Amino acid sequence: MLAPPVAHDEAPRSRPWQWLWRWLRPRRRWCWGTRLVLSVSVAWLLFVVAHLLASGRTSLWAPIDLMPPLMLLAVPAVLLVVAPFARPIRWRVMVLLVATAAVGAGHSGINLGYLWHTPPPAPPHAISVSICQPSPCSTVRPQARSLSRSVTWT
Repeated sequence: MLAPPVAHDEAPRSRPWQWLWRWLRPRRRWCWGTRLVLSVSVAWLLFVVAHLLASGRTSLWAPIDLMPPLMLLAVPAVLLVVAPFARPIRWRVMVLLVATAAVGAGHSGINLGYLWHTPPPAPPHAISVSICQPSPCSTVRPQARSLSRSVTWT
């Protein structure tokens, strides 16, 4: 049996992913620097997501946990400085890097609330911990030794 004829007068339907492809597709060939910026940006986003998922849950991630937490914001900041040089896709890379910084900001160790908020004073009967150093009277002084020695010559 033959398939029913299709009218060619109809415009092709817009598929849901076509708007995304139009936004992502390259309009001209990218240079190696643009490819490098994009690949490092995507790799860092994947690293941050993997860090959030695996940190503290597996011992295999323990060596990577030794990385300073500030790196979660420093690397996107450095890449944001370099992103304008990736001319064909600079805005897309900048959006990607801002999203990466937003995802990693919670684990970066920076507390922005501390800039505007001071903690209230401790209540009057709060437990306080202090480090006491020994008083000079309680230390035992070593006895002075005699520095003179007798020397005999033969």
